Amino acid sequence: MATVMMEQRGNLLWLILNRPDVYHAINFQVMDELEDLIRFGNGEEKIHAILLTGSGEKAFASGGDVREFHSFSDEKEVIDMLSRMARLLEEISASPKLTVAAINGLALGGGAEITTAFDLRAASEDARIGFIQRNLHLTTGWGGGTRLMHLFGADRAFPLLLSGKIYSAKEWHNWGYLHALFPKEEFRERVENWVKEILPAPEVLLSYKRMKNRIEGRKKWKEEIEKEVKECAKLWMSPEHHKKVEAFLSKKKES
Repeated sequence: MATVMMEQRGNLLWLILNRPDVYHAINFQVMDELEDLIRFGNGEEKIHAILLTGSGEKAFASGGDVREFHSFSDEKEVIDMLSRMARLLEEISASPKLTVAAINGLALGGGAEITTAFDLRAASEDARIGFIQRNLHLTTGWGGGTRLMHLFGADRAFPLLLSGKIYSAKEWHNWGYLHALFPKEEFRERVENWVKEILPAPEVLLSYKRMKNRIEGRKKWKEEIEKEVKECAKLWMSPEHHKKVEAFLSKKKES
């Protein structure tokens, strides 16, 4: 069964994460399918915007699949996984299309990192976002910490990353991270209408995206993200991280 569904509506391409039993956790199959679909969207002339969301109403994405990735036995395996997802998020960031994260519920850990790669972020009013990596004795590892500090400002991002807390969509919107909030009823329809209203001609969009990338200094981010990946990989192999994950998995079995 596909873990990422595709739905083309006019010049908009919806990509819908589809692992509801694990809150759309990212595993290698999701990466495979997302890579193919992002490249399809980037190369398709009729598509002007790519939107990512989760199926249902509970979650956008819950980050890396701890059951699948907990089995890594050496640091290289961890670096390979983290680097692959970091590259995928960079493909989203560098897309010639307008990219939109439609956050329809929980976006936690790596799920929060994914939101940093998009041009625009809209959320349902009941959504919650949290960079909770520190609760598993980790840091961000897909480039999300680097992006958040650049996009949101280091002074704002730093305490949020340190805290490991989950904040409401209204708080993120008030802080300027989210560009729009909509009721969860008819959420996707409301996001679509909003995107259609602001979507310019492809040539105009591409020109503004080049300007945005220059202002943000995105070319300098690559080295910073590589360092982020390596820092996370070191912590991933630590006994403290493994203890936290085992405790988390034990709690899941009991519930």
